[in-house]
Amino acid sequence: MKKTAVALLLLLITSHTDARVALRDIITDIDYGVDGGLAVSTLSGPSDQSSKLGLVAGGTASYQFSPSGYLDAFFGLVQRGSNSDGDVLKLNYLALPVTLRYNLPVKGAIQPFVYAGGYSAILLSAKFEGEDVDDAVHTHDFGALYGVGFLLPLQQSELSVKIGYEAGLKSVTTFNGEAAKNRSLVIKGGLRF
Repeated sequence: MKKTAVALLLLLITSHTDARVALRDIITDIDYGVDGGLAVSTLSGPSDQSSKLGLVAGGTASYQFSPSGYLDAFFGLVQRGSNSDGDVLKLNYLALPVTLRYNLPVKGAIQPFVYAGGYSAILLSAKFEGEDVDDAVHTHDFGALYGVGFLLPLQQSELSVKIGYEAGLKSVTTFNGEAAKNRSLVIKGGLRF
């Protein structure tokens, strides 16, 4: 019995050490960076809506899991909303998109890629014509996204440029009885370290 307990304790200690080493290796293989850009947004549903321009800014993390495959994440502020006859709805979100990226096999310095995934976002504020309308907008949004871009190596980092489309899958509010979902064309640039 005593030998079994010692063997189990040694197994637990060594497997715990192996897990810590594996986790440390994954964390050191993650590339970090910053992204910023513009979101041209509107809400689906009402036909009289036009787009609103907003900012996108935050941090990124990227993990390479195969020679051309990456798991990318962004965490930051995304401004969305819409414009209806001059009346502007401003929605500010804290967003977490997670995507799978595939770098296309081409020769040369510029590395094109495609990406797809999903996002989750928490509403920070909602204003319609300067007045708070937080109660009229759902506090959580989620959706799908896809896009294209390219990477350009620099001396100590990488420049990334991408354009993508984000489609909300959840109604965030209603206009005249119609469900309204976020829709955004997002253009971002960033640096990877």
